[in-house]
Amino acid sequence: MYSLALAALAALAVAAPPPTVENRENLQARAACASTITVAPGSNIFASRTLHANSAYASEISAAMANVTDTSIIAQASRVAQVGAFLWM
Repeated sequence: MYSLALAALAALAVAAPPPTVENRENLQARAACASTITVAPGSNIFASRTLHANSAYASEISAAMANVTDTSIIAQASRVAQVGAFLWM
């Protein structure tokens, strides 16, 4: 089992060559914006978007609430379970 794990680790180590200076510069050039983007302080560029609650996270909160007896904590946890999630991709 140990030799199999070691072989897998070795395969991962040689799978991809290390990035070169040329690759890094090329990546930076491709990632550059064509024009400057200015966002006003205090503005929310995602205000027009709908955020959806994560159902897996909400079910974990619901399961945890079964062990709580304080009604104010239960009410707060219920609101947290309904908060929309955002993920950068």
